[in-house]
Amino acid sequence: MTSAYNELAADMAKAIGGLRRHLDEIVGGMRENARNTEAADEAMEDMFKGFGR
Repeated sequence: MTSAYNELAADMAKAIGGLRRHLDEIVGGMRENARNTEAADEAMEDMFKGFGR
């Protein structure tokens, strides 16, 4: 029975490691999206500078 628990624990550790890597990738994508959004906002602001004055 002990070997079954050890195997289960090893499998769970492997799965959690995979989940962590996946979540790290998601966070990286969110950071990149935030940078892109900020750059797009700044570009849009630059396009409209001077209008309405």
